[in-house]
Amino acid sequence: MEPVTIRLCGPLELRVGERRLEAELPSRQGRMAFAYLALHRDRETSRDELIDALWPEPSNSQALLTALLSRLRHALPPGMLHGRARLSLELGEAPWVDVEAAAAAPAAAERSLARGDPATALRTASATLEILRHPLLPGVERDWLDAPRRELDEAAAALLELEGRAALALGDGLRAEAAARRLVDREPYRESGHALLIECHAARGEISKALNAYDALRTRLREELGTVPGPRLRALGERLLREEVDPHPLPRPATPLVGRDADVARVVERLKDPATRILTLLGPGGVGKTRLALEAAERVAASFRDGVRVAWLDPVAEPAYVQATLARAVGGEAGQDPAHLLSDARLLLVADNFEHVIEAAPGLAAIAEGCPGVTVLVTSRERLRLRAERLFHVEPLGADAVTLFAERAQALDADFQVTPAVAGLCAQLDGLPLAIELAAAWTSSYPVEEIARRHRELLGRADAAARDLPPRQRTLHATLEWSLNRLSAAEREAFVAFAVFNGGAPVASAEAVIGGRLEPLVAKSLVRCRGGRAAMLTTLREYAAPAIGDAIRRRHAQWCLELAREHGPGMLSFEAAPEQALERELGNLRAALVWSAMHAPRLHADLCAELRRFWWGSGRADEGLRELDRARPATPAARAALLHGRAVLSPFGSPERRRDAEAAIHAFAALGDRPGEIEATFALIEAELNDGEWERAERLGQRALVLAGDDPLWRGRALSFVTFASGAIARARETIDESVRCLSAAGATVEVAMILSSVAFLAIRDEAYDEAAELLDEALDAARAGGAGAHRIAQIRGNQGLVALFTGRHAAAERAFRDELEHGREGRFRNVLPEGLLGLAGVAAAMGEHLRSARLAGAAEACTTAAIFAVDELVLERVRKRFLVPACAAFGDARWRRAERAGASLSPREAVTEALA
Repeated sequence: MEPVTIRLCGPLELRVGERRLEAELPSRQGRMAFAYLALHRDRETSRDELIDALWPEPSNSQALLTALLSRLRHALPPGMLHGRARLSLELGEAPWVDVEAAAAAPAAAERSLARGDPATALRTASATLEILRHPLLPGVERDWLDAPRRELDEAAAALLELEGRAALALGDGLRAEAAARRLVDREPYRESGHALLIECHAARGEISKALNAYDALRTRLREELGTVPGPRLRALGERLLREEVDPHPLPRPATPLVGRDADVARVVERLKDPATRILTLLGPGGVGKTRLALEAAERVAASFRDGVRVAWLDPVAEPAYVQATLARAVGGEAGQDPAHLLSDARLLLVADNFEHVIEAAPGLAAIAEGCPGVTVLVTSRERLRLRAERLFHVEPLGADAVTLFAERAQALDADFQVTPAVAGLCAQLDGLPLAIELAAAWTSSYPVEEIARRHRELLGRADAAARDLPPRQRTLHATLEWSLNRLSAAEREAFVAFAVFNGGAPVASAEAVIGGRLEPLVAKSLVRCRGGRAAMLTTLREYAAPAIGDAIRRRHAQWCLELAREHGPGMLSFEAAPEQALERELGNLRAALVWSAMHAPRLHADLCAELRRFWWGSGRADEGLRELDRARPATPAARAALLHGRAVLSPFGSPERRRDAEAAIHAFAALGDRPGEIEATFALIEAELNDGEWERAERLGQRALVLAGDDPLWRGRALSFVTFASGAIARARETIDESVRCLSAAGATVEVAMILSSVAFLAIRDEAYDEAAELLDEALDAARAGGAGAHRIAQIRGNQGLVALFTGRHAAAERAFRDELEHGREGRFRNVLPEGLLGLAGVAAAMGEHLRSARLAGAAEACTTAAIFAVDELVLERVRKRFLVPACAAFGDARWRRAERAGASLSPREAVTEALA
C-alpha cells in the first residue's frame, strides 16, 4: 500500500500516495465512521460500539451500518477496512495520523531538549502546534470526542511550554516569551508557564519585570485558590530577590551540540567527583573539545557555589602571559596570582586551548593544590603532565557525524536531503566535527558527491566558513597548522613519515619504518595508540602525504613484503589468524602496491607473489588479478609464483586457469621448488574437478603425492586432493584416514576439518547421509578447535544443512543454513550464499511456505555467478527436484515465477537479510 496520511484536526483529510480520498467517503456518517476507526486504530472496534458512536438513538442501526460499511469499503483502497464483526483500519507501513503525531510530539521534544538539541525540540513543538491550531473534527459533537480533545489540549499546552524552553535555550527570547504568554493565557494557573515567562524576563536582564510577574502570580494564587507557589517557583523568586545574575555568563554556542550526550555525561560525572582536580579533554584539532567543555560546564555550574569561569588561551602568545589571563578570567587584575584570588572560591575554571602554552601548566597545579574548592577543566591537544591531571580522550563522531552534517546543511537549505554520499563524506573526514561543519558549509554551492571528491581543496579554503569562527578554525589546514607549528623539526619529520601508514600499524613496526619514536606525536594528539597499534586520522594523513619521501615509502613497502612473507603461506591452513593478520594491514598493503607498481616494479612483483594466497583465501580474486596483470616479475621465482597466482584467482571454467596452472607447474619444476610445484598441481586438480574430469584429477593427485615425499604436511594435503578426486565415498574411505593422520601430525587441524567436510559432501552426493553426518560433526569440532575462518565454518554448516534437509529434519536444516549465511556474509566469499539460500528455499518448500521458497530460490539463482564443481551442481539439483519442483506445482507456476523473479531482483545483501529475517 502507498503511504497513508490522515488529518483529523480541521477538515478531515485522507491521502493515499498522491491521491486525496476524503471526498469519496460516503456521507457525513461515513466520514465519522472512518474518523472513529482512525482514532481507535490501535484496536479492533465491534459493530455495536461503532453503532453507538454513529447513532446514539438507534432504530434499524444494524442495517444502516451494513450499508454504510459496504459503501465505505468501496470508497477505500482494497483491504484498508478490515474485518466484519470486528472492524479496524489497515494502513500499511508507517502511516501518518495527525492526532498520533501530536500525542507523541511532547515526549519527542522533551528527549531532544534532554540530549542538548533545542533546535530539533523547537521544530517538533512548532510543527505540532500548527497541527493543533485546528480543533479535532470541528462541528462534530459526540461524547467519544471529549477524551481525545482533552488529551490534545494537554499536548498543546505541553508543546507551548517546550517551544518556549527550546527557544530560550537557543537565545530567542522574543519567541520564548510569546510561547510563555500564550501558555499563561491558555492555562492561567499552570505554574510552569509562569516560570517560563519569568525566566524569559530574567534572561534579558529584566529582573524587576521578572519579580513583578512573580509577585502577581503569588497574589493571584493566594486570593483565587488559597495556595502558594510550588517549590520551583519559590526557588526562582528567591534567586531573583537575591539578584543572582552571573557577571561571567558562559557563552551560548550558536548551534546545538550533536552526538556528544554520552561524552557530556561522562565528563560531568568526573567533574562532580571530589577526587577530580584537573581534568584535561584531550584530542586532535577540530574534534570538538571546546564545545564539549562548555556543555559539561553548563551542566555542572549549579554544583559550584561561585559558578564557572572561562579563560580563553587561544590569543595568548606566550606561556608567561597565562597567569595574567587566568587572573582576569576569575575577576582579578593582570598582576594578581590566580591561586591567591581563588583560595576561598568554589568554582569550575575552564582553561581552553592549552597546548601552545603547555609550559605554563605548573600554574594550574598551583591552583589545584592551593584552592580546594576549585576544579580545573582544560582543553588541549597535548597532556599537561601534572600529577593531579586526569585525562578524557575526545574521539571523533561516529554515526552522529551524519546528523551533524545534515543539521548544518539544513541550516543553509531546509530542503537538504541526506543521501548515502553524506555517510561516505563523513567517513572521509574521520567524523571530525570541525571538518564536517566546514564541509557542510559548501552544500549551498556543490552537491555532496562533489564536496567528497574535492574535500581536500574545499576545506583548505575559507570562502564558505562562518565569519564568526576563529581564524584557525576557518579552514581545516589552518587547524592542522596550529598543531604542526608547535612540533620540532624531528617531530615534524616523524609526523610526515608516519603518514605513510594507511590504517595504522603496530607501534614497533611503525617506529622501525619511520626511524624514530612515536611518543611525541602521541602526546600531541597527532597519533593514537591502542592495544599496541598506532594510527593517525585520515585528515592528518592526507595533509602530510604530499611530503612523504620515496625512501620512507620504500621502507614501508619492504615492511609490507616481509609481512606478506610471514603470513601468506599460512592462508593454506584455512585458519583465521593469518588472514586476520593481513586483513589488519590491508590499507598498508594496498598503498605499498600502488607506490611500488609505479616506482619499484621488482618490489611490486615480489609483493604480488607473496600476496597471491591472501587474495585467494580472502575472496579478493578480482583485486588480485588486477595487481597481477600489472606485475613485472624480475626473477624466475617471481614469474612462477605469479603464474600460480593467476591460476588460483582466475574463475573456474576459464581457459586461463588451466593454462596458467600448467605453466606454473613447469616453472616451479624448473626451479626445483617442490612445494610450489605441488601448489600449482592443486590448482590444476581443481580445474579438472570443475570440468568433471575425475580420473585426470586423481592422477594429478597421485603425482602431487609423489612430489610430497615424506613431508607430513604436504603429503596430507596431497592425500586430501586424492581423496576428494576419487569421486565416490566408497573410494574416499581408502585414503581419508591417512590424510587425516598426516595433517594431524603436522598440526593442520583446520585442514583436517576441511577434508572431512569435503568427503562428507561426497557422502551426501552418494546419499550416505548417516556417514556424512558423522564426518561433519567431527569436521565442525576440528574447525572450531583449530580457529577456522568464518567461511570454512559456513561450508561445514551448509553441508550439515543438506544432510538435515534430505533426512527430513527441517528445523535442524534451517538452523544450519542460517548459520551458513551468517558466517558466509562476514567475508567476501559469495560461493556459500547460493547454497544457503537454496537450502532455506528447500526448507520453506517442505514447510509449505511457497512464497518464501520461490523468492529464496530466485535469489539463490541470481547469486550463482561463478562456475561450480559438477558434484556441487548434482547435489543442488537434488534440492530443486525434491523440494522446489513440487512446491512450484502446489503454488502455481505463474505465481511461483513471479515470486522467483522478485527474489532474483534482490542484491546478495538484501537476499541474505530477507532469508535471515
